[in-house]
Amino acid sequence: MVRLFFLGICFLLTACATPLATNDKASKILSPVCLDLFGSWKYQGRAQSPIGATVYMAMATNSFGVGTVCGIAWGGHLSTTKKQRMAYALQNCEKYRKSWMQKNKFPLSPCVIFSENNNIIYP
Repeated sequence: MVRLFFLGICFLLTACATPLATNDKASKILSPVCLDLFGSWKYQGRAQSPIGATVYMAMATNSFGVGTVCGIAWGGHLSTTKKQRMAYALQNCEKYRKSWMQKNKFPLSPCVIFSENNNIIYP
């Protein structure tokens, strides 16, 4: 019984890991804070959900093109539309972007959608 429990835990931990190729591409674009969010269970647990949830990440970049602040949003296909989920991710990102710029006195680009689940759609 104990073995089965630990086997289940190992399966869950590896099932929610970011795919290696996706993580490699994301690490070239995102700041460490955004990369941690992208690799977190909060994002990956929904991105790889067997129940059909979709998660979006939006990011704002600095003058070097690095995704400095990020926001995410998720929802099921029956409860929210794709457009709503994208809008929520952008709203969350904009909230963090404005706060970050006020605190750091450094401009960031407006937020754009970075990924849908593990599909990076940012150019």
